[in-house]
Amino acid sequence: LGEETLPIPLDELKRKAEVIYQANSEIEVVFQSDESVSFNSVAKAMAAVQSVGISKIGIVTTGYAN
Repeated sequence: LGEETLPIPLDELKRKAEVIYQANSEIEVVFQSDESVSFNSVAKAMAAVQSVGISKIGIVTTGYAN
């Protein structure tokens, strides 16, 4: 959803995702997270976006040692 970096409630994320998806059904959403973000939070955000029809979803992780 662009370069959004501020925390937003899941219902607002879903609303924004739905508006964007209606304008461009080929949209791809990539979530960026680090070790401080619980997987549960990422999963809920992904489910919210997926629930409006977006199927192209990715995750970029940072802060993990190889």
